[in-house]
Amino acid sequence: MKKQLLSILITIVSFNCFAQITLDKGYYINNDNQRVECLIKNNDRVNNPTSFQYKLNENSELKTLTIKDVKEFGVYNFSKYLKRNVNIDRSGDNTNDLSSDRNVKLKNEELFLKVLVDGDATLYSYIDGNLTRFFYKKKNSKIEQLIYKRYFVTPTQVGKNNRYQQQLWNDLKCEKISMKDIEKLNYKVSKLITLFIKYNKCSDTGFVNTERKDEKGAVNLSLVAGFMNSDLSLKHPTAGIRNSEISGNIGFRVGFEVEYVLAFNRNKWALVVQPNYQSFKAEESVSGFVGASPLLTTVKAEYNALEIPMGIRHYLYLNKNSKIFINGFLSIDAGGKLNVDYSSTALDPEYKIALTNAIYGIGYKYQNKYSLELRYQTNSSGDFDRSFLAFKNNMLSLIFAYKIF
Repeated sequence: MKKQLLSILITIVSFNCFAQITLDKGYYINNDNQRVECLIKNNDRVNNPTSFQYKLNENSELKTLTIKDVKEFGVYNFSKYLKRNVNIDRSGDNTNDLSSDRNVKLKNEELFLKVLVDGDATLYSYIDGNLTRFFYKKKNSKIEQLIYKRYFVTPTQVGKNNRYQQQLWNDLKCEKISMKDIEKLNYKVSKLITLFIKYNKCSDTGFVNTERKDEKGAVNLSLVAGFMNSDLSLKHPTAGIRNSEISGNIGFRVGFEVEYVLAFNRNKWALVVQPNYQSFKAEESVSGFVGASPLLTTVKAEYNALEIPMGIRHYLYLNKNSKIFINGFLSIDAGGKLNVDYSSTALDPEYKIALTNAIYGIGYKYQNKYSLELRYQTNSSGDFDRSFLAFKNNMLSLIFAYKIF
């Protein structure tokens, strides 16, 4: 089973190398101020880009343009980037990177700034790894960084340079914006967008909120059911009769899934919890010894467990209706039981199970509603309430899911 699953995983990963995220309608403006309508590969970037890929039409070649080639580009109803020369402070914000200097050190750089709110007062953002900076401008004034810096006041006390609050109080004068609004304003994207929208509404100018509206994650609930092929291994430290390998056991599983799709990177990442009940019965003829005498016996096993897998899912988009996903879960078997019957002995134990193990899966989802997954569950093993028997079990499962909302 391991070799089969590995082959499938390699096939999926290889396929993903050729699969492309659907290109969206967009545009770019070159250095000669020519506007070109095109299709742009939209990765929902976390970091501000230095280049982007595009096609002039569906059948044309995928090409790349860099910050040296264009003045502006955007994806309609999604994002807009402007090339600008700005003064930026790159002081680290992590505690280990802080200095004792309260003042910022500005350096001129050519950057693609993301437009968040476009109006009489325009708000921009720049993200590069752990660095987040916001910029703004009023009407025809130049773009300036909103100054914010954390620094050490003492070796154990961190202070904040919140000059951005003074900048906004000076430049965004409006009867609906009070000093209290500015004083409690955090250096966060959602808070700044709200303030700039309030100002532009107050000044009665036309403006555009170009920041994507779906900032909140989505919760999906699905019913799941499937079949599993199990390889069961029972090992007794002294009695060979009880050392059993029972392969090819077909069982079933049923449950539900709660998926929280994270609101970044085009909704390609999700957190998943999938409680389910699983069960199988198995039977195998086993040869062994009782004392010095050979003996052939039948081993019967019945496995029932409440399994709670939880972990991460990654989506690979094929088109608007289809996507592939890869799962990486940690599973807990809670309240499980294993019944073993050795027909030639008086031993009929019931073992209580509480194990954790890793799960890997690949699947296909259609119209964000129906899905089919092939899942491999690594060896579950352990010693149970009767110390003389050890248990190992690995499973290959085929799982169906139907999204109810």
